[in-house]
Amino acid sequence: MAIHDVVRQEMFKILSEGDYKIKVGEHRIEFADETAQSLFQDAAEFFQTANLSKANFIQQGNRVVILPWAGDKVVNTIVAVLISKGFAAGAFAGIIEIEKADAQDVIDALKSFQTDSTISTDELAGSIPEKAIDKFDEYLPENLLITGYAARAFDIESAKIRINALLQGLRGKNYE
Repeated sequence: MAIHDVVRQEMFKILSEGDYKIKVGEHRIEFADETAQSLFQDAAEFFQTANLSKANFIQQGNRVVILPWAGDKVVNTIVAVLISKGFAAGAFAGIIEIEKADAQDVIDALKSFQTDSTISTDELAGSIPEKAIDKFDEYLPENLLITGYAARAFDIESAKIRINALLQGLRGKNYE
């Protein structure tokens, strides 16, 4: 099951605000037990301490981490684009990791993708080695398998919109 953009955006919002309680009228309703409350507090404190509300691109040694706060289709698209541009990229739980890379090189590749109108979801899907996901996919001809996988896994327009927002967050930083 794929995670939708709205889910990760809500995660970002509650971590930014430091409050997960549901607002009902003028009140906020507590629904978490003590363990969940403690885990959330730890997460919210780390989120604030690490300045993750403003850190979209993080250089960790020779590895770059991107925090897009986007759904799986957007994350998959960004990863596939980076792979197509020669990067060793992968994703787990909405976080993109690029091995043996420099943040500026990754940013330049994403800027290039934004202006590229020739790339298609089918092209991205064609580069994926294992596209058979559903029960009868193994019986489909390659072109239908590619089209089906592309529709399930990628969203180029939403990825470009999200990349634009991430790059806008870089203004005034060393990555420009």
